[in-house]
Amino acid sequence: MSIKYKIKTSLIHFLKRLAKTAPIFRPLLKLITLKSYNFETRGVAAGILAFESKKGNANNSSLRRNIHRIEKGLITTPMKPIFANDYIIKTVNDLKHELEYGEDSETLEWAYSILTLYFNQVEKTANVTTAQNIFSSLNDNKNHSITLLKANERKKANVTFEDLLALNKRRRSIRYYTSEKVNRKTIEDVLKLATQAPSACNRQSFSFQIYDDKQEVSNVAKHLWGATTFANNINCLIFIIGDLSGFEKERDRHTIYIDSGLVAMNILLALETVDLSSCIINCPEIPDQELGLKRAMKLNDFERPVLCMSIGHAAPEAKFPSSRKRNINNLIKYN
Repeated sequence: MSIKYKIKTSLIHFLKRLAKTAPIFRPLLKLITLKSYNFETRGVAAGILAFESKKGNANNSSLRRNIHRIEKGLITTPMKPIFANDYIIKTVNDLKHELEYGEDSETLEWAYSILTLYFNQVEKTANVTTAQNIFSSLNDNKNHSITLLKANERKKANVTFEDLLALNKRRRSIRYYTSEKVNRKTIEDVLKLATQAPSACNRQSFSFQIYDDKQEVSNVAKHLWGATTFANNINCLIFIIGDLSGFEKERDRHTIYIDSGLVAMNILLALETVDLSSCIINCPEIPDQELGLKRAMKLNDFERPVLCMSIGHAAPEAKFPSSRKRNINNLIKYN
């Protein structure tokens, strides 16, 4: 922990105590406290600017959000004859932009399929007609394979409760690995599975940055305080990068943490099924530390390393903490 951070933290705690008895110090407390969060604030501001200027993941995220909203309108029972009227033109223009500049074929297929269903079912208001004309003029890939399923049409899950419980109990934080390299194809398969996790409006405003070169691992690991005791033993790191350019309002600034947490748990469990072990490494919001990490990773201002995990083949004799979990009766409240 830097001296500067220690001084700032101590000053904030002192002013909090002082402000309780002397209200005159409250504005000063607010100013200093806000400064302690200015690193996140800059990231959020950079994300909003990127969203407005269509940088980063902004346009793709906007398109995905609106297609998700349209899907929800299509499954509403009974379906309203008019919905999405206020954002349908923007949606098809975002699709046009993605078609011209993007490389996300999955998003394009999804958007084409859902918009085709939408235009075939809603009433033709002026906005809908304008949007449909733009949509019809696009170079359609003609692959409209996505349909809206009913709950009872889903594929049956052959995983029992006991299987899932056993998998969760097997997963433990392993910090020591063999020298065997992790196969990239295996990592990509795991991440493909992991992205089935839910995210806010299906925006998936995150990305993965992988380090599997020993020197590169060492360069970034020195910025991870949670890995100091075993950094030399790490052969592969996966970072989940939250992309704040996917959100146009500061109210959504914490969404990247929720979405990253959901996809992270899928990664951890999927790794166990391919006989790989892992350990979550926290990326705390300490400005000096995060700035060094972001520079080492060459991230944009609107990108934040939410968390990191080391992965590898567990060393046979590696020990791990028991990490006894809390009794569920102490965690549940009804109504």
